[in-house]
Amino acid sequence: MNTKMGAAAIAIASLGLGFGAGSAMTRVARADVSAGPSASCGTSTPCLTESNTAGGAGVKSASARGNGLIATTKAPGSTSSNGRSALLGQDLQTTSGKGLFNFGVSGTSTNGTGVQGTGPVGISAVSTSATGVGVLASTTNASGLLFEGAGNEIGNGKPAFSVNAAGRAVFGQTGAGDGQVIVNQTCGSGIPLYEGNSGSTLTFQVTDCGLIYSTGQVQVPKLLVDQITTNTTGGEVNVFAPLVVTSAVDDSFESLSSNVGGTNYVAGDSSGVTWFYQGYSTAAGKYTVEMGDSGSVYARIFITMGESRVAQQSASGARFDTYAPQITQPSLEDFGEAQLSDGIANVPLDPKFAAVIDGNVRYYVTLTPEGDCRGLFVAQRTSTAFTVRELQGGRSSIAFTYRIVAKPLGDNSPRLPASILPYGFEHQVPSPFKRLSPPHERGVRS
Repeated sequence: MNTKMGAAAIAIASLGLGFGAGSAMTRVARADVSAGPSASCGTSTPCLTESNTAGGAGVKSASARGNGLIATTKAPGSTSSNGRSALLGQDLQTTSGKGLFNFGVSGTSTNGTGVQGTGPVGISAVSTSATGVGVLASTTNASGLLFEGAGNEIGNGKPAFSVNAAGRAVFGQTGAGDGQVIVNQTCGSGIPLYEGNSGSTLTFQVTDCGLIYSTGQVQVPKLLVDQITTNTTGGEVNVFAPLVVTSAVDDSFESLSSNVGGTNYVAGDSSGVTWFYQGYSTAAGKYTVEMGDSGSVYARIFITMGESRVAQQSASGARFDTYAPQITQPSLEDFGEAQLSDGIANVPLDPKFAAVIDGNVRYYVTLTPEGDCRGLFVAQRTSTAFTVRELQGGRSSIAFTYRIVAKPLGDNSPRLPASILPYGFEHQVPSPFKRLSPPHERGVRS
């Protein structure tokens, strides 16, 4: 064989083998690319780093039926210093005014859940900004829920509580949970347990010591006991249970409402006296009105729009209204009977009456003789007695009656003062009472 031709043949054969080998290597490389990179390392830096300097994604991962991306960690996580995240999302935009709508982690779902977390702590959110928000929930549906807590009954339609788009919170919905809300605070800290606002106006507050303040009225509806009882005719009737609410103040006074089916309010204090009602004025620093269990009413000032009446019982047992007289200024009156002796009588005042009238102010005495005489007059009066004589030096010894009108001790009330009724008492419209509607009428979600 020609030497040159042999060399050429060998070169061609070698070139053919080279092309064949190159094709095989190309197929292997393409197979690696289609399967994706598989990297393993033992360094403190990431095994795989992808960086996109334009507007595209750094890494895109998709799966037709499986998980789009799986991230795991076996970090000890026993302390705050060695805790790690299986998936860490960070927004690094620090320029002022930017990054307001960026997300560290964003999850969306067409029909499922955007972000789900499981473990001892399902989801933990921390805000490092003084004006930041730990968890922000929003909905584009006005009738949707901002938040729903399902407890251990996930997916059965019985959330433990929910907050809707209008801000209404409902606890213990449709039998899930007991609806209990507990707020803890130290008494004396000055931090309210609860505040209710209408616009910028505070309408309701529960203080840290349990005091309740309201600009409106606090009403207690009937409470239906979860049982029925048999009445005297053999039928079944509902039973309404009493509601007992106690609140202690500095003088050991306790108030409670009883018989919620009616209108009674009972209060008892440490002295053992039972009151239907007590009114305390913080401005005056004293009780201003009290109603005892005997029906007695005690008040600093009592004003009535009509005539005062007393239901007087007759000998037959019937009762008739009687009217109280009206006078121009406060007074105390006493009545009695005495006897002239040789035309003169010294009448002592009842010591109890003398003790409650103003001894420095002149009192008045009206005399009525009960026999024939020349007439009677008051010859002298002191703080303890008065003297009666017969006119024209008469020396009769007859009986007479007297009526004394005096000024009460310590009372400086003016004569016929102008009457001013507070808070539009005469023409208060509309009625101050408001019916408490059932839950379904108030739009409570069930």
